[in-house]
Amino acid sequence: MRGEICMGSDGAITQLRVYSSDLAARAALQDWSLDAASQWLLLGNSWFAIGPRAQIDSVSESSGQELIPTQTLPHLPPDFKPNPIDDCVQFVSSTANTFLTDRSSFDTDRASLDQVVPGVTSMIEILLHDPDTATLRSLSPDDLSFESEFSRLGPAIKTSCRDEQSDTE
Repeated sequence: MRGEICMGSDGAITQLRVYSSDLAARAALQDWSLDAASQWLLLGNSWFAIGPRAQIDSVSESSGQELIPTQTLPHLPPDFKPNPIDDCVQFVSSTANTFLTDRSSFDTDRASLDQVVPGVTSMIEILLHDPDTATLRSLSPDDLSFESEFSRLGPAIKTSCRDEQSDTE
């Protein structure tokens, strides 16, 4: 996944995400929720944008495709089977987010987290104590830069999950 966070002149945020396939984009959307008062979804082939209607209309025009903004998230096909690496990346990312935003829950749930992905808590602690993550650790989750900095963890998390998957094969 690649993504951008765009801020309009009014301070409203639009998120753009590009995936390797249409199915991957739809699967990622299953974890999103839309604020009916302020967010719209534009779903292209292997990408989506979420933000205020005016910004989504602008993205739609720029895409050169005839896409219709919606506030309904797409459903996955009934025969959808998640990719184990994608599931691992999602779980590890969520756990890393908990480490940064709710450390007491992370500490309380440590044993349970390690049952789902053995060694996940140690891996996250090592990753998040690396000097390269100092900027991320210094940000509040409400800071507009938090998500962007958090996304820099992606390559290390993906590598760890690929290594974990190859160890189980």
